[in-house]
Amino acid sequence: MESGPGKKRIMKTCEHMRRFVVEVLREKDIILTFNYDCLIDYHLKEFGDGKWNARYGYGFRLGARGYNLAGHDNWQPKKPADKEKTVRLLKLHGSLHFKVETREDETYSVYLKARPYTYQGKGMRFTIIPPEYIKRFEKGLFRDIRYRAFRAVASAKNLVFVGYSLPATDAHATALFRAGVGKQQLEALVVANRDREVRQRIRATVQRGLSDRTRVLSMESFEEFVRVPREVWDQ
Repeated sequence: MESGPGKKRIMKTCEHMRRFVVEVLREKDIILTFNYDCLIDYHLKEFGDGKWNARYGYGFRLGARGYNLAGHDNWQPKKPADKEKTVRLLKLHGSLHFKVETREDETYSVYLKARPYTYQGKGMRFTIIPPEYIKRFEKGLFRDIRYRAFRAVASAKNLVFVGYSLPATDAHATALFRAGVGKQQLEALVVANRDREVRQRIRATVQRGLSDRTRVLSMESFEEFVRVPREVWDQ
């Protein structure tokens, strides 16, 4: 990100992320992320033509007339994907560009800020779940996102873990994968992480979904992952 006198705060392109969006990602893929930043969002906006639609991709409950979401145009690519074909980006811990107002009946409205990293008068004002051991997912927006994440894991043919260590301190994430995986046997498990213990922990967590037919691939980094043709693990 560039900033300073006379400069706007502009996110820089990551070549590995650009390659992921353009070459690896396909329509209807589902991404679960526990990060607050907008790196993926930015690259979907810049390079996700025909794959990403910011109105439908986050998994928000839009309401009867769709009034519960505004600001999605700030994150749309030039050619948004159709509603049924968009990539889903489920941000389980919230995001620096989510501004959420939750009402007493647990309905909510969301505004997607155009400038998530800019201090604007009264503070940055974003909605995230802090990195605490006990996290609150039982109502509102986070309940909806977690429900969609569980359904995605339960129906997944392929699971790809990139960089995420599945830490023991995040009991909710461990429970999500331990309970969700196994509804059907996985065709492929891909783990891109330099830490051997992390790779072993992830495999143990999703063990219930593995069989002798599951292709299991270990990689050292995101850079290595995006260099491998998707057909190697998604046959």
